[in-house]
Amino acid sequence: TNNQLNITIRNKTELANLLGVERQSLLRELKNLAQEGYLESNKKQVIVKNYEYFAKLVD
Repeated sequence: TNNQLNITIRNKTELANLLGVERQSLLRELKNLAQEGYLESNKKQVIVKNYEYFAKLVD
């Protein structure tokens, strides 16, 4: 089964809200999630490595 999760996030505030953190804590949270193996990120994109984790956030 090919599970796909397509989410368009228009800005950093939307991403912070999805992750349940304050906007000013977003970069720290992305770094923490990358260290835990959930994602990879750079200034332009976030690459999900753990589908189940993010699927729970948007359900």
